[in-house]
Amino acid sequence: MLESNSKILIDSHTHLDQYSKNDLSELLSRAKSHNIERIIVAGTNIHSSQQIMDMINTYPNFLYAGVGIHPMEIQDSMNVNDLQDIEKLVNTPNVVCISEIGLDYEVAKATQDLQKTFFRNQLQIAQDHKKTVVFHNRGAGLDPIKIIEEEVNNGVNVVAHYFQGTKGYAYSCLDSGMYLSISKTVLRLPELQDLIRYELPLDRIILETDSYPQPFKKNRMAWTEPWQLTLIARKIAELKDLEFEEVCRTTTANSNFLFGWN
Repeated sequence: MLESNSKILIDSHTHLDQYSKNDLSELLSRAKSHNIERIIVAGTNIHSSQQIMDMINTYPNFLYAGVGIHPMEIQDSMNVNDLQDIEKLVNTPNVVCISEIGLDYEVAKATQDLQKTFFRNQLQIAQDHKKTVVFHNRGAGLDPIKIIEEEVNNGVNVVAHYFQGTKGYAYSCLDSGMYLSISKTVLRLPELQDLIRYELPLDRIILETDSYPQPFKKNRMAWTEPWQLTLIARKIAELKDLEFEEVCRTTTANSNFLFGWN
């Protein structure tokens, strides 16, 4: 049972499809015990996007899906025809966003030009189907924002995934009407803490954990999981001198708006 509607939280971005079934069941139980009401599982390629469909059917009204091809999953041998399978999934029940897409100039192997092509084409899918976009940006500066401004209009909402950028980047996102998704990095990054304390309006913030298996952490219970949204929300409340319940209410309302749960 949820303790109170004022303490409900939504995890807007995870990769729970990468867990074993047994591990997933226990993880979801812990999430429910911490008032996590909904969790979005983001695809990173065609295969994972298709697999997530089975997951959300297994946990209806709890797990939801994002579909897309991550820039790190783009291969030089691919072409935009590969996106037809993504578009087929978009109108599947409980697919609530195009995610995880974007640009990665630091780690991805695909050329910047090919990444931009895939990014633009997936933004067009979002535009055609009026789906919220959740985008990845690593080392690409303002390029994702510029491309988004060229490809989508006011009918499509946009979220900057795993935000930990500069003040200038934050304002570029906000000025473009985007929302910022805050993760556990707020627990340890002073620069991000200052941005949240002084600059970022709560009504443009949502929460995420980006949860995925972390075997490099020897203690299993140290892995990032959706239940830890409570830590993120409490830190934001501390930084902005707000009640925990207010952070829960506002960020949950933001997610409900973005992903069509109003």
